[in-house]
Amino acid sequence: MPVTNFHSRALDKFVVRLPDGMREQLGVAARKNNRTMNAEIVSRLEQSFADPKKALLILYENSTEAEIVWELKDAMTGLRDEVADLKASLMKPGKKG
Repeated sequence: MPVTNFHSRALDKFVVRLPDGMREQLGVAARKNNRTMNAEIVSRLEQSFADPKKALLILYENSTEAEIVWELKDAMTGLRDEVADLKASLMKPGKKG
């Protein structure tokens, strides 16, 4: 359940050490979404808990990581097709398995 109306002094506080550059990334995202940095962090955490099966990794189009993921997806599809073909050939009458 999203935290919307609250008195900030009544909430838990937690200090987080951010990797280099992440504070700036959060600031850019917060401004883009018209939120404070704290609200941006809380929103992102809420989203990550909303659907636990949803991937947390965000891949940007045309990034190296995205290309690797697409190559792996294509390879997995090819392997799945090969396994299906192999199963089909083993199931043909007259074959001993």
